[in-house]
Amino acid sequence: MKFDKYEKELIGDEKDKIINAVKKCFFYKNKNDISVLWNTFVQKPRCIPFEEIVTLDIPKKNLYFYLERENQLFVTSLKEIIEFVDSFEPWDEVDAYIFCESKDWIVAITHEDNLLLCLGV
Repeated sequence: MKFDKYEKELIGDEKDKIINAVKKCFFYKNKNDISVLWNTFVQKPRCIPFEEIVTLDIPKKNLYFYLERENQLFVTSLKEIIEFVDSFEPWDEVDAYIFCESKDWIVAITHEDNLLLCLGV
């Protein structure tokens, strides 16, 4: 499973700086026993099916898309993210996060039935 429709892939220090800022905003620190970040949200997220992503009040473009398992960060559009997730086979799993530059909100796409966990939206 490869995400290949994006404006830009961020790497190195630039990627690490953004991911660390997001972790500081939304996740508990020092949770080494947890396999995925969304298990450490600092508050209880709202849970909705992936199909309802279009109902969220989030920008359509210039979104950050972080694939946690692959440790990759992209700048892309909501349309490209939706197409990526819709292309999954039943055995594909993803743990990914969508957020914007302001880091006022975050949406996690979980490997568990492609549910969305939303904070701030």
